[in-house]
Amino acid sequence: MDALSIICIVGGCLTIITRGPLVFAPITTLRTYDRWFLSTNARMRVFGVVLVALATGLLLLARACCLTFSTPWDGSQQPKRS
Repeated sequence: MDALSIICIVGGCLTIITRGPLVFAPITTLRTYDRWFLSTNARMRVFGVVLVALATGLLLLARACCLTFSTPWDGSQQPKRS
Protein backbone atom coordinates (compact mmCIF):
# COMPACT_ATOMS: atom_id res chain seq x y z
CA MET A 1 0.00 0.00 0.00
CA ASP A 2 1.15 3.48 -0.69
CA ALA A 3 1.10 6.37 1.74
CA LEU A 4 -2.09 7.92 0.38
CA SER A 5 -4.14 4.77 0.90
CA ILE A 6 -2.79 4.38 4.44
CA ILE A 7 -3.73 7.98 5.26
CA CYS A 8 -7.23 7.46 3.83
CA ILE A 9 -7.72 4.25 5.85
CA VAL A 10 -6.50 5.88 9.08
CA GLY A 11 -8.68 8.93 8.45
CA GLY A 12 -11.72 6.74 7.87
CA CYS A 13 -11.07 4.74 11.03
CA LEU A 14 -10.69 7.93 13.06
CA THR A 15 -13.94 9.25 11.62
CA ILE A 16 -15.77 6.07 12.60
CA ILE A 17 -14.27 6.11 16.10
CA THR A 18 -15.09 9.77 16.73
CA ARG A 19 -18.68 9.31 15.51
CA GLY A 20 -19.21 6.34 17.86
CA PRO A 21 -20.82 8.37 20.66
CA LEU A 22 -23.58 9.42 18.25
CA VAL A 23 -24.78 5.80 18.24
CA PHE A 24 -25.03 5.44 22.01
CA ALA A 25 -25.95 8.94 23.22
CA PRO A 26 -26.98 11.11 20.28
CA ILE A 27 -28.68 13.94 22.19
CA THR A 28 -25.81 14.38 24.63
CA THR A 29 -23.23 14.16 21.86
CA LEU A 30 -24.96 16.74 19.69
CA ARG A 31 -25.38 19.07 22.68
CA THR A 32 -21.64 18.72 23.40
CA TYR A 33 -20.77 19.44 19.77
CA ASP A 34 -22.95 22.56 19.89
CA ARG A 35 -21.25 23.78 23.06
CA TRP A 36 -17.68 23.07 21.94
CA PHE A 37 -17.58 23.70 18.20
CA LEU A 38 -20.50 25.90 17.26
CA SER A 39 -20.54 28.29 20.20
CA THR A 40 -18.49 31.06 18.59
CA ASN A 41 -17.69 32.23 15.08
CA ALA A 42 -13.97 32.09 15.81
CA ARG A 43 -14.12 28.35 16.49
CA MET A 44 -15.94 27.74 13.23
CA ARG A 45 -13.33 29.76 11.37
CA VAL A 46 -10.51 27.82 13.00
CA PHE A 47 -12.26 24.57 12.10
CA GLY A 48 -12.51 25.75 8.48
CA VAL A 49 -8.83 26.70 8.37
CA VAL A 50 -7.84 23.30 9.78
CA LEU A 51 -10.05 21.55 7.23
CA VAL A 52 -8.50 23.53 4.37
CA ALA A 53 -4.99 22.77 5.67
CA LEU A 54 -5.73 19.04 5.84
CA ALA A 55 -7.22 19.03 2.34
CA THR A 56 -4.21 20.89 0.97
CA GLY A 57 -1.83 18.44 2.64
CA LEU A 58 -3.75 15.49 1.22
CA LEU A 59 -3.65 16.96 -2.28
CA LEU A 60 0.08 17.65 -2.03
CA LEU A 61 0.68 14.12 -0.76
CA ALA A 62 -1.30 12.69 -3.68
CA ARG A 63 0.71 14.79 -6.11
CA ALA A 64 3.99 13.71 -4.51
CA CYS A 65 3.00 10.06 -4.68
CA CYS A 66 2.09 10.40 -8.36
CA LEU A 67 5.38 12.10 -9.14
CA THR A 68 7.39 9.60 -7.12
CA PHE A 69 5.91 6.42 -8.53
CA SER A 70 5.65 7.42 -12.17
CA THR A 71 8.52 7.58 -14.63
CA PRO A 72 8.68 10.98 -16.30
CA TRP A 73 9.66 11.34 -19.93
CA ASP A 74 13.08 12.91 -19.87
CA GLY A 75 14.26 12.08 -23.36
CA SER A 76 16.66 9.35 -22.27
CA GLN A 77 14.09 6.65 -22.98
CA GLN A 78 13.99 7.21 -26.72
CA PRO A 79 13.63 4.09 -28.83
CA LYS A 80 16.82 2.88 -30.50
CA ARG A 81 17.05 3.11 -34.29
CA SER A 82 18.67 0.37 -36.25
